[in-house]
Amino acid sequence: ALAYLEKTACTSQSGEQLAQLKEQLLEYELTKGEILQILNLRPKSVVELHLLVEDCTERFLVEEIEQLVSIILEVLPSDGDEAVQHQDEANQSDAMDVDN
Repeated sequence: ALAYLEKTACTSQSGEQLAQLKEQLLEYELTKGEILQILNLRPKSVVELHLLVEDCTERFLVEEIEQLVSIILEVLPSDGDEAVQHQDEANQSDAMDVDN
């Protein structure tokens, strides 16, 4: 299981980010399982969030669902940010090898 998680986006999340997101999600009365799914899978759209939250349209207004997605995108880094960060780290490593 650990090998799988090392290849997912959750490896770039800090404990502080997770705590901040969890605190902000509490007001939406999500289940513990739904919060865990959101933390692990980081939905980036309303459609993705609907897949994780049971009876989403029955429990939340459209505006609330959009707010949830906005909060997730604001608090957690996106995959694109990670790709840029990993590329920057690789470039720095290559530059240090050239200097030596």
